[in-house]
Amino acid sequence: MPVVWSLLVLSVLLAGIFIYIRRHRNVPTVIPRYPAKDILTEIETRFQVLVESAPVGIVITSNSRIVYANPTFLEMFGDTFSEALGTLTVEKVAPESRDLFAENLQKQAEGHRVRYEIMGLRRDGSKFPIQVAATRITNFSEEITAIGFIQDISERRDAEEKLQFQNERLSALHNITLDLLNRRGADDVLNAILLRACDLLDSPFGVLSLLEDDVLVVKTTSEMNTALLGTRIPLKDARLSMLAINTRQPQVRQDYSQWAERLAMYAPYNLKAVVNVPVIINDQPVGILALGRTAPDKPFLNDEIDVMRSLVQLAALAMDNAQLFAAAQHELNERKSAEEELRRANQKLQFQIEAIQLLQTELREQAIRDPLTGLYNRRYLDETLERELARAGRENYPISFVMIDIDGFKKINDDFGHGVGDAMLQRLANQLLSQTRTGDIVCRYGGDEFLVVLLNVASEISFHIADKWRNQFQSPMALLDSQAARTTISCGISDFPGDGTTKADIIANADNALYIAKRNGRDQVVVWAGNREP
Repeated sequence: MPVVWSLLVLSVLLAGIFIYIRRHRNVPTVIPRYPAKDILTEIETRFQVLVESAPVGIVITSNSRIVYANPTFLEMFGDTFSEALGTLTVEKVAPESRDLFAENLQKQAEGHRVRYEIMGLRRDGSKFPIQVAATRITNFSEEITAIGFIQDISERRDAEEKLQFQNERLSALHNITLDLLNRRGADDVLNAILLRACDLLDSPFGVLSLLEDDVLVVKTTSEMNTALLGTRIPLKDARLSMLAINTRQPQVRQDYSQWAERLAMYAPYNLKAVVNVPVIINDQPVGILALGRTAPDKPFLNDEIDVMRSLVQLAALAMDNAQLFAAAQHELNERKSAEEELRRANQKLQFQIEAIQLLQTELREQAIRDPLTGLYNRRYLDETLERELARAGRENYPISFVMIDIDGFKKINDDFGHGVGDAMLQRLANQLLSQTRTGDIVCRYGGDEFLVVLLNVASEISFHIADKWRNQFQSPMALLDSQAARTTISCGISDFPGDGTTKADIIANADNALYIAKRNGRDQVVVWAGNREP
């Protein structure tokens, strides 16, 4: 479970301990509204240090006004303590998120623990995504009504957007591959390649040129620059293209209009970011695919250049196929003796089609696999789970869902670095893969959470399986400099059909069971007990 909820549970427990101590000392439990420092002085010193140094924002409110905020909260929202004091909590929420905030505030007032994601609003007016976990506090003080934990999730959102970008590009490359396979004419292939590249990478300027001796001949262009069609450019004058051909690597200039060696013929287009990628067939450069953008704030990113590499690889195969097909057709029409040559060309064409199909398979695998662990991702889970549940319903067998979370994962990252954290994730992934069957689904559900779907296994059996995983994972992982990283896992289990008939309900109940395991001390396995917490 996320660190926010762990801190929430801990803080509520600490508040309970404080109340107990105060009551047994016959001292009234009254915490003054202002200043907030007087509140903290009533808590043991060790609790104060915990709150002050917590890596997440902690805020205590009275009637929706802030009476205490820890340093992390103040830094997150760009406030000083005096600026935050007395502020309505809704003022820290972006306008577009205030309806959702009000809805959860009402649930909180009714005694529910709430956890949700909204857009926060800093003092300077900038917005950023946050996760909020909050609960009402009762029997603590008339002045204190709620405590909340705020976590900046900007990095997680950025990672999700990057993954979405990669999946969209992989899907686009898959569709482009299918399109190019259906084209035979060389001109048709060239036009399709350029137009697809311009569309995929949002570039209004595009040129595909082929080498003839030491001259680049423009074969096709985008609509923006059709005047360049047929232009012949000595390679020595096209400096960026020459660099790409000589190095066989993409060459990028993020402000081409200011580059001293730019082509004068491109001046009317006022190009900013420009990328030139060599087209290589049979290990020989045969041309250049060049794309350009005119907006000054849209540089070509590394991910986009990687997409260009894959696209040009497909383009080279398609161009080679088109050239081979045209040559074979010409020879067949010229003389009967071309039949043997055609057979060879068709054989080579088949090899290349198989290479493209293999590339399609690889692209498909990349789209449904988590790149770090090699496990299935949530996209694959969404595609297959409905089918598996339907089959289990028809054939009347159970399915167990085991939600797994690495305890203290953030501390591993903080103490040893993200490289060790990644290695810890890979270790757990390898363990799960080696101890599950071929038909089971092992998925990285997000962050340090994993979901294992055990087909035809009831929860009584899956409990023992998960407990075996838990015991095995406890062994320390060796690091450099004689250090060792050691942690545990917690597991929550629900099953089909006993705990739900839809994937959303079953996964939610597995997550609820995992939360209980975390709350009860971690390093344990909890089976969901129906409509109530065990």
